Amino acid sequence: QSGAAIVQNNYSAGDTGQQWILSMVSPGNYKLTNVNSGLVLDATGGKISDGTPMIQSAPNSNATQKWTVKSMQDGTGFYQILPSSSATASVTPSKGSSPSANGSIVVSSYNYADFQKWALSLAN
Repeated sequence: QSGAAIVQNNYSAGDTGQQWILSMVSPGNYKLTNVNSGLVLDATGGKISDGTPMIQSAPNSNATQKWTVKSMQDGTGFYQILPSSSATASVTPSKGSSPSANGSIVVSSYNYADFQKWALSLAN
């Protein structure tokens, strides 16, 4: 449903609500579409300030639906996911280094923390 919060949870194979399609919308910028809902990753209210909750919403041309997926370049295979309109923000678990199941995902300042690094893998 549009406006539904993005939360962190334990992985469950076959749960299409945990699967996202990355589609390039312009060089270096992507939209992330949820396989189950068909909605895209967005920031509440079109804001990218610290603590802004991540949601799913209907696709449109808002800048907060465009994301940069940046390799950490440290050989770990992890990525930083950041709003395309910011070089200093990052998609982050709201509880930081103590993430919990059903904990919300927010936009926050990037501080090179491990909990701000994301793995991308093929679902099938």
